[in-house]
Amino acid sequence: VAAFAAWLNGVAELTGDDDVCLTESRATQVASRVAGNGLQVTKAQFEAFLRERYVCIEEAPAWSAAKGGEAKGRVEPGEGLELLAAAQAGAERAQYALGRDGQ
Repeated sequence: VAAFAAWLNGVAELTGDDDVCLTESRATQVASRVAGNGLQVTKAQFEAFLRERYVCIEEAPAWSAAKGGEAKGRVEPGEGLELLAAAQAGAERAQYALGRDGQ
C-alpha cells in the first residue's frame, strides 16, 4: 500500500497535470481502498483501478444494442458508467456497464 501511495503522489509530476495531485493522506486512502483487505496492490486490483469510467451528466436512454435494439431504461445524471466497448466512428452509442447493476 505504501509503495502504491507513493506512486500516486508522483502521478502529477509524471503526467505534468496538477489536476491529479493528491495529498499524502488522500493517496494513502486511495491505495488502501484499491488494495482492499490486502497489504499490497495486486496486478488485478491495479487494472481494475485504471478501468475507463464515466459519470452521466444528462438523462439518457439505455438501449439493448448499439444499433437498433430496444430501450431498456434510463441512465440518470450522476450514475457511474464503465466503458466496455468504444463507439465506432460516427456511431451514437457505445457499450457501457451501469455502476448500479454492472449490466
